[in-house]
Amino acid sequence: MIVNPCMRFVVLGLAMSIASLAYAGDVFNALVFNPFNKPEVLATPPKVERKKELLAAEPEVMPKLRATLMSNAAPMVIVDEEMLGVGGDINGYRLLSVEEGQAVFEKLGKRYTLKLEGSGLEIE
Repeated sequence: MIVNPCMRFVVLGLAMSIASLAYAGDVFNALVFNPFNKPEVLATPPKVERKKELLAAEPEVMPKLRATLMSNAAPMVIVDEEMLGVGGDINGYRLLSVEEGQAVFEKLGKRYTLKLEGSGLEIE
């Protein structure tokens, strides 16, 4: 039987391909991690407890007094970009009284006097 030399290479290549597929199957079974599988999802995420001190540590921004408007009927102030009358509220600060160039606010039992000149702060 006469065999073409090119046919030998084809048969040899085919045999090597089959052998490599068998080897790939062994490697696939040995893999610990399959990148094509979906990851497992936990039923509920773990709770992260934060200390109350860390939550309360946010710096508080004081309102800035921009103007006082004096009138016999109802004195008013402009704080930040809002106009307030006595009893009005901004960011939890309640306006108690208005005098020429200053206003007295109250928050959580503390009184704060805001002044027009640089909006200085006095705590009573």
